[in-house]
Amino acid sequence: MGRIKNWLFGDSSSDKEGESTSKLKAQLNRLELDSKNLKRQSEEQKELAAQMLENGNRNGAKQALQRRSIYMNRLNQMQNQLMNLTTMIDNIQTVRGTAEVVTAMKAGTEVIDETLSEVSEVDAERTMIEAESQMDRISTMTEALSDPTFSESMGLDDDDFENIDAELDAMEAEMTASRSGDLPSAVSTKPTARTEPEEEDVSDIESELKKLKDDLK
Repeated sequence: MGRIKNWLFGDSSSDKEGESTSKLKAQLNRLELDSKNLKRQSEEQKELAAQMLENGNRNGAKQALQRRSIYMNRLNQMQNQLMNLTTMIDNIQTVRGTAEVVTAMKAGTEVIDETLSEVSEVDAERTMIEAESQMDRISTMTEALSDPTFSESMGLDDDDFENIDAELDAMEAEMTASRSGDLPSAVSTKPTARTEPEEEDVSDIESELKKLKDDLK
């Protein structure tokens, strides 16, 4: 509310500063004008003294130089006042700029404090620990899903793996013989056929059963 009021009706401190600066500048302008007049009058008295001295009026020339001396003293005083006023105006502008910087930095620190009050160091550490745990879980699941064992062994049994090993041995033997210029004599690369249990003769089984029945009688 205070900022809106200052925006609508003006800041009292800013008004006071502007009023003081305006007064200082008004005095500065007045002194500059008076200084020009004194400098002009001083030059006129010097010229007048030269004319009177040329005309033989030594006392008149002396009085003209005395008036010139008074004007010069007043001019020196005004020059000092001008310098002091200029320094005062520069100081006001410098202080105003410094105050604005301090106000801006104060507002920034307030925002930082307010933001930090919403999050504590414990919350930050807990968040980092949770994030690391989640990354570990994601890495574990990614490695599990990327395991080639599932696709490589799909639909294969022990006999298939034995045949694959035998085929690899045969291929290695061929490669070795090829390097030495001598092919192996009898190396088969065909997978080993699976052996099926032999079927017993049905008639022999029936004869055996009949014999056992006769023994039991």
